[in-house]
Amino acid sequence: MAQRPPQSVAVTGTVLDPSGASTPDADVTLKQGSSSVRAQGKTDPGGKFRFDAVPPGNYSIEVQHEGFKNSFTPVKVSSQAPASLTIHLALEGITSEVSVSGDESVQVSTDAAENRDSATVDQSLLEKVPVFDQDYVATMSAFLDSASIGTGGPNVMVNGVAVSSVIASPSTIQEVRINQNPYSAEIARPGRGTIEIITKDTAPTYHGTFNFIFRDSVLNARDPFSLVRAPEQRRIFEGAFGGPIAHSKSWSFLISGHSQEEDLQSTVYAQDLDANGAIQTIQESVPSPKRDTQLSFRIGHQFSQNHSVYWQYNEWDYPSTNQGVGGNVLPEAATNSDQQERELIFNDRWAPSPKWLSQLQILLGKESHDLTSVNPAQQIVVQGAFTGGGAQINRLDTENHIQLNEVVSWSSGKHFVKFGLNVPDISRRGIEDRNDFGGTYFFSSLDDFKANNFYAFQQQQGSGKVVYWQEEMGLFVQDDYKVRPNLTLSLGLRYNWQNYLHDNTQFAPRLAFAYSPVKSGKLVFRGGAGIFYDRTGPGPTGDVLLYNGQILRSFLVTPSDPNPAASIDQFDPALREPYTIQYSIGVERQIKKQITIAATYSGSRGIDLFRSQDINAPLGPGYTTLPNPSLGFVRQIESAGRQAGNSLDITVRGNLTRRVLGLIQTR
Repeated sequence: MAQRPPQSVAVTGTVLDPSGASTPDADVTLKQGSSSVRAQGKTDPGGKFRFDAVPPGNYSIEVQHEGFKNSFTPVKVSSQAPASLTIHLALEGITSEVSVSGDESVQVSTDAAENRDSATVDQSLLEKVPVFDQDYVATMSAFLDSASIGTGGPNVMVNGVAVSSVIASPSTIQEVRINQNPYSAEIARPGRGTIEIITKDTAPTYHGTFNFIFRDSVLNARDPFSLVRAPEQRRIFEGAFGGPIAHSKSWSFLISGHSQEEDLQSTVYAQDLDANGAIQTIQESVPSPKRDTQLSFRIGHQFSQNHSVYWQYNEWDYPSTNQGVGGNVLPEAATNSDQQERELIFNDRWAPSPKWLSQLQILLGKESHDLTSVNPAQQIVVQGAFTGGGAQINRLDTENHIQLNEVVSWSSGKHFVKFGLNVPDISRRGIEDRNDFGGTYFFSSLDDFKANNFYAFQQQQGSGKVVYWQEEMGLFVQDDYKVRPNLTLSLGLRYNWQNYLHDNTQFAPRLAFAYSPVKSGKLVFRGGAGIFYDRTGPGPTGDVLLYNGQILRSFLVTPSDPNPAASIDQFDPALREPYTIQYSIGVERQIKKQITIAATYSGSRGIDLFRSQDINAPLGPGYTTLPNPSLGFVRQIESAGRQAGNSLDITVRGNLTRRVLGLIQTR
């Protein structure tokens, strides 16, 4: 009987540079033994390579690219195709660390950025995992630690630059990761509070992707408060296309877009009075459509293998109508939103020598956020019954900003040093706030509403206009020192500064280590500690400038106090930057050929955290006398809060079964 020939499979992978960006046009060789070359090729624009029809056996992948050290990755091919490899190149002069999925490879590493309790999803997994509406950022946010998130929310970085919003089509995302290097001096917040996104580069060959997602309410159950099943529909068009410009070998482009059309319905279930003063039930569905359109155009130029630049323009529009309606809120109290963002980006990546790598990115941006009421009438709030009249929401926020990031990497012997400048925000911001200029009446019940017996009236007065500058800056230096092949120390120092706080003491040291006590390298102990400063962000600064008792005055009138004083917001004169001390210790173990488990204890202590309180609250024992009768509510923002956190994370990752590749994390 004839023997069945061995089954051939495909070997695939992605090559990344030290920053995590894809490395196109790298030479990739598949070898069997020390010199037998089975196949050769180059990485595509996304840094990917593929070798088809590879029979079972022991192989190695060799990657060569000018300015980087040659990489050798062992991989064992069986009757089942191995998981896609991820190969991280190192600058010439330091040891290359690789993350692979071959049967004989070591899955754990003493590299500072290769901790196994991180959450990392590359393009190949992004394409395979069903993510709701392709919102990869929201999906990965589940791995964030609330204790590590700052005042302004998660720290989001795109291609190494901190951004306030992600304008990137899903088809252009190369990798999303959290906690890649938790004590890196390059980032302002701890690793578990930072989402890092790496996007694809422009390409020398034509390629494209298009996705269409469609959902309809035809199979939905009827809302119990709605008379009929409301017709709803969601349509998402998304894709990218790129390639050379006029068949040039040095000029290329990438166009991407994302359009999300949501025809949603809001269900109103409220009670009101009819023309005869009788109680009537209002039950209806109100269209509340949303639109979200993103467009991006990038042009890249390759001066040489060691020097490339790109220019990129981003545009984001997300209007919506009839928002805020539903429940007790009637359609007449809805708001419309018209929000726009525009960005122009310049990126330069240059390796002047095998030991040096410079990465510069400059972003110029313009934003506009406009909220308006569909009805200018006074607002009426009847507790437990309805909210009608107008929404009394009319506010325009504008922003013109610049962001800059310069990171320089240098390698020499056992040292890999990174230093640079982060300017996450230099912005001119404007606010035109006319909220509640018509006023809002509050009633306890429909009977009180019928009798016009309100318990409070709220109104704002003043110009409502303020313009201010928000300025933030950071400097950092970090040395990843390979003390021995099985021991790495990471030492870093960061300095933060912002213009509205003047303590100027935000020096944040960072320390981390990774040690493998066994020759196989399959057991690694990892730990670290660091100080991480927070920022006020533009929100509190704008409130303090706006509600200063002159530009915008807020009054709350009650029957017992018909002539109240204006409320104000202010910073505590002793306000300083809050900071968090975070520390961790853990162990990582490769328990099978393609499975690792990591157990990490993390602790955090928040010191001088932001909090606000009314420092003009009535004094006891009768609580009828204000400390300052000439003022109303005085919200003072202080740095007086404290926080303590402890957690134990268990992370399992790899080929969990023959057909399942993924990550499980419990906390």
